[in-house]
Amino acid sequence: MDNLFLAAENAHASASAAIRVSPSMPVLYFGDLEKYRQSPLRVVTTALNPSRVEFPSASPFQRFPSAAKWAQIEVPNARRKAVQTALNWYFYVSPYRRWFDTLEPVLAGFGASFYGHGTNCALHTDLLSPVATDPTWRKLSEEDRDALALSGVKIWHGLIAEIRPHIVLLSVAAEHLARLEFRNLTRWSVRMTMAEKPRLPIMAASAETTSGTFTDFVFARAAQTPFGHFSNAEKRLIGPELRGLLRNW
Repeated sequence: MDNLFLAAENAHASASAAIRVSPSMPVLYFGDLEKYRQSPLRVVTTALNPSRVEFPSASPFQRFPSAAKWAQIEVPNARRKAVQTALNWYFYVSPYRRWFDTLEPVLAGFGASFYGHGTNCALHTDLLSPVATDPTWRKLSEEDRDALALSGVKIWHGLIAEIRPHIVLLSVAAEHLARLEFRNLTRWSVRMTMAEKPRLPIMAASAETTSGTFTDFVFARAAQTPFGHFSNAEKRLIGPELRGLLRNW
């Protein structure tokens, strides 16, 4: 993991000061990595990049208190440890619940939770960059988006290869699916359709994320929030309805 933390740190340092939330730190993932690794089913959620709300102006490191002075730590291993501790404790301290709570009903269908409510401890990751930006991704210039994604997408692929999820849940713009660069990625296919929402299918594909290890990717079209086109009751149905239709589930 050390190389990934270093890559995230470099991405943060090289991001334009005009768009990078300051003060902030690189966010490689959100959640308890140790409990995730011990989970019978390893479930990961994926969005685009960390929200600027993760570092509120009144108290920038209230969600990551152990890393409040990370940039001042000169010893690389000590700096990485401070950041990793902050990431692992994120959901136990002061998470951005207004956003992450929208994913909990989907996770529940897979017996997972960010907060320890399920058998499986889930992690959250970001596909395009570990850097929190202001403005949000959609409002960044194309030049800034390309610059961030150049390193960010590579970092994310390295992270997925490292943490080896069984299932990755994506609710992003469909255009971003083309950024998945794993070997043996199968064709996306419809696995589930809500009776009242035929134009919003749940799709899935699988890919070899490390040699001999395959991950299921589950996709739903994005709204303002992840899986936002669906009610909480509908979100809870996704996991059970996909049971037996995925390679790992």
